[in-house]
Amino acid sequence: MNQQEPAKPHLEPQTTTQQTPPPVNYLNLEQDGMNKVEELFKTNNVNENSLMNIINEGNDEFKSVNGRNMTYSEMRSMFG
Repeated sequence: MNQQEPAKPHLEPQTTTQQTPPPVNYLNLEQDGMNKVEELFKTNNVNENSLMNIINEGNDEFKSVNGRNMTYSEMRSMFG
């Protein structure tokens, strides 16, 4: 008697979907930073620490959305 192997179900390759965070709107981060710097100039409060705080706040916001620090080129494009 000729026995045939049972038909094997056709399995599609399993793909996992990885949720990626929405892209950061660089223009908003850059504009927020510029507004904060303008406020520093209006209040005559410009110093190294106040400027570094603005950059660090932008980096923290970027990191909270992307889960990583900015690259050097991303930081340069936003903060000059």
